[in-house]
Parts: sequence; C-alpha cells; structure tokens
Amino acid sequence: MSADNTPDDPGRCSAWKAWIDAMPPGRRLHVKGKCVYPTAGWAITLEKAVPQGVNPAVLILNRIAKVPQGPAAQQQTTYEPTYDQKLSEAENYDTVTIMPEKVSVHVEVVH
Repeated sequence: MSADNTPDDPGRCSAWKAWIDAMPPGRRLHVKGKCVYPTAGWAITLEKAVPQGVNPAVLILNRIAKVPQGPAAQQQTTYEPTYDQKLSEAENYDTVTIMPEKVSVHVEVVH
C-alpha cells in the first residue's frame, strides 16, 4: 500500500475493465473501474507499480486513495479511476492486476 492509502480505506471498487486500443495512431492501454465511497472529496488514482512483477504479460497497478482535505459531504460518491499508457510494439499485456485488492482483469484488444 502507498503511504497515501489509509489502512481503513472505506472504498469498494468493482466493474474493472482493461483494453488495448490497437487502432492508429498507436497502441494504448486503458484501464477503468468504479469505486464507491461513503463521502465526497476522495482522490482515487491508478499508478503503475514499481517494481512490476516477474511476468511481463501482467501489468500491476496500485489504486491510490487520498482522503478528503477538510470537510467532506456525507453522501455516497462514485469515482471512476482510469489509467492510460501508450504501448511500444514490444509491450503486450494479457492481464492487469489492481492492488491492494489483488483483482485481476483480462485485457481485451480492440481493433
């Protein structure tokens, strides 16, 4: 977990999708999901983990949750964290794993 994540992160994430857009002008990987939090004001991001794992076909992303700064509205709020990366011809991912949940998502290829 990143130092920005709280140990008692109240968010619940689901509906993760990952796909490679193989259309010109270049291949791009896209990842997105939905996270529901009990209050407003959270900042939810996806960042490439360093180091990556031993399997080059699996991309590991860290879900970073930053707590609201100051007062936050006490209403359930849905966030849609995304991750985008331009891929070289040598980069091919079959799976994306989201940490800390350890959720693995199959990567679709869109032509």
